[in-house]
Amino acid sequence: MSRAMVVVVGSSWITKPDLFNFNGLAIFSFAFPLMTLSLTPHQEPRFLLPLLVPLVLLLGPFLLRREGFWAKVWRSIWYSANIVCILLFGFLHQGGIYSAQNFFHQYIHQHRPSLTNTHIIYFHTYMPPMSLLTLPDRSISITNANGTRYRRGQSVFIEDMAGAPWDDLELRCKQLMDEARTKWQRTKVQTQVFSVMPGTLTSRMDQMFLQHPSVRWIPVRKCYPHLSMEDPPYFGDLCRASQSQPNQETTCQPVMPWLIDKCNHLALIVFQLEFPLR
Repeated sequence: MSRAMVVVVGSSWITKPDLFNFNGLAIFSFAFPLMTLSLTPHQEPRFLLPLLVPLVLLLGPFLLRREGFWAKVWRSIWYSANIVCILLFGFLHQGGIYSAQNFFHQYIHQHRPSLTNTHIIYFHTYMPPMSLLTLPDRSISITNANGTRYRRGQSVFIEDMAGAPWDDLELRCKQLMDEARTKWQRTKVQTQVFSVMPGTLTSRMDQMFLQHPSVRWIPVRKCYPHLSMEDPPYFGDLCRASQSQPNQETTCQPVMPWLIDKCNHLALIVFQLEFPLR
C-alpha cells in the first residue's frame, strides 16, 4: 500500500495508469475509506465492515498461493481471526436485539389486551429498528362504516434512554406509573411498562423499588446470546480473596452457579414493571 501511494504521488503520468488495474482499485478502495474514517472522533468496528471485501481480495491470493511454514502460519491466523469475528460480530455482539423485537412484535399483535398502552424503554443498549414491530402508521386516516373519518391513536410508545444513569430510569418509571393511574381512573385504559437491558445490569433492578413492596420488575423474556461491550460481563469473580480473614485466603464459589450467573449476563432481558393501578 505504501508503495502504491509513492507511485501515485511521485511517479510520472506515464507510470500511473498501472494503478488502474484490479489490485490498484482494491488498494485504494481500502486505503481511502480507512483514512477517512480514522479522522472521525467516533469510531466503531461496524463502520469498517465494507472494507472487508477489498481487503480479502487483496490478501486472499497472497495467502493462498504461498508455500512454506510461514505461509501456513499466516493462513491459520487468517482463518482463526475470521472465525472469531464471525462469532463475535455475527452472533454475540448485540445478538439479542432481533429476538427482543420479535417478542414485542408477537406480543403487541397477538397477546396484548385491548385498551392497553405499552411503553418500551431501551436502557444501555442500541436502539433497534422499529420496523420489526410493524406498528401501524398514525398518519393514516380511517373511514368508519358510517362515513366518519378518524386518525389512528398511538398505543405503543418507544423510549431510548441509551446510557442514562439509573436515577433517570427510576424517575421515568415513577412518572409512567403516575400517568398510568390517572389514565385508568379517567378512561379505564391500562398501561404496561417494559424495560430492555443487558443481563449484566439486572442485579440493580430489584433494588430500584425497595421502598415500594407493591412495585417490582418481572423478567418476561431472556434473549440469548447477547454481548454488550458497553456493559460487558466480568469473569474474574470466581475466586476472591477473603477480606474477613487476616491471611487473605482465596475462596472460590461453586462453578455451576457461577456459570449459570454468567450465562444470564450474556442475555438481553425484557423486564415488565408490575404496579397497582390504585
